[in-house]
Amino acid sequence: VLTSRPRTESGRPVSGVVRPGTLASRGGTLEQSLKTPRTAKSARPLTSQAARTIRLGTASMLSQPDGPFIQVSRLNLAKYGRDKTVSKYLFQYLYYHENDVASAMDLAVESTKACEFRDWWWKVQLGKCYFSLGLVREAQQQFNSALNQFTDIESFIRMIRVYVRLDQPIRALDIG
Repeated sequence: VLTSRPRTESGRPVSGVVRPGTLASRGGTLEQSLKTPRTAKSARPLTSQAARTIRLGTASMLSQPDGPFIQVSRLNLAKYGRDKTVSKYLFQYLYYHENDVASAMDLAVESTKACEFRDWWWKVQLGKCYFSLGLVREAQQQFNSALNQFTDIESFIRMIRVYVRLDQPIRALDIG
């Protein structure tokens, strides 16, 4: 019968040679590795240390058990607004999960500028933010502009909500 070798806390097999203090100082979680100082006197070469430097974007996504998943105040929304793959997901997280309409609107403005005002989806998102903030006429302009570019059911429904809020139910019925 084969017996397995004893393992360390991190799950690696014990080799038989242990340097004092190496196992105790290893950080097992992302939080611990972010908190450990990196100095030029470590055993790692300088190029390896530079590769391990954590960017601000990654550090801002470091979550605490009782805190937010993303620290929105540390995000560079202009940078993420230019990134087409991240910006839509980040907008939905800010708008729906965090209920931070102001930050979501800032991201939508940056993303709309980045796509040169050609993406109807961002216009709908801007309209949603304006509507949530009580800027109904601005929301109406965004929804109209989005409907001119692309016919979408969400845009129609949100436009109807704008007309109901403006107390124009007949106009809401005439959409389409």
